[in-house]
Amino acid sequence: MGERNLIEVAYVGNQAHKLNSRWDANDCSVADSLACVPSAVRWSQYPFVLFSTNDGNSNYHALVAKFHRQFSRGFSFLANYTWSKSLSNSMESGGAGTLVQRAACRRCDKGLAAYNVPQRFVVSLVWDLPFGQGQRFLSNINPVLDHILGGWAVSTITTFSQGNSFEVNSPNVTSAIFSDFRADRLCDGRKSLSNRDLRKKRPLLDRLKLLSNSRQWILWQLGIWDTLRTWSQQLGHRNRKKHHRS
Repeated sequence: MGERNLIEVAYVGNQAHKLNSRWDANDCSVADSLACVPSAVRWSQYPFVLFSTNDGNSNYHALVAKFHRQFSRGFSFLANYTWSKSLSNSMESGGAGTLVQRAACRRCDKGLAAYNVPQRFVVSLVWDLPFGQGQRFLSNINPVLDHILGGWAVSTITTFSQGNSFEVNSPNVTSAIFSDFRADRLCDGRKSLSNRDLRKKRPLLDRLKLLSNSRQWILWQLGIWDTLRTWSQQLGHRNRKKHHRS
């Protein structure tokens, strides 16, 4: 792409094993049904029995693309795009998520991670202002004034990002406690109006089933659009900066 252009395309992935996984071993779930079966409760004298193991798993896969162009007269342009997916069946770091919903079907909790952000695009521009000694303008300026007027750069970073995953919870209509009771999934649920997260005519509603048919974190929050502008000046080995965010 020439001396001034750089394009990089890469795959990034990782897997994690032996993550924390917790569930109520005394719930009423069974492997082949969503029904709450009272006879499935192992120790009826205890309302809750916490099991905690290190058999949780997660994985991350991403396509990462970068384009960098160095223009003349101090301009540079950098763009990064990430398309990714994170799956997990374990407790999220930072306390996100609760216990496994069905102890009899722990694999049913495998789904999107709470920190999953499917798409992210970041663009940055940098312009070294042509003022001061050795520059296009004021190249013969007094050294004292050069410390004031020279060495300035203007940069901006703009981020477009899809929102994090979230889930819709429902009331607990079983005898189990401290579990993650999710609302039943009646439709796709991701189609949105211009000012709403969910369609009012086709929401995800709790159908009063005992256990949910929905996986974790199946919807996405609203995305972000953030711009940071920076004015910086090089003073010896130190930078003086001013920031403006919108």
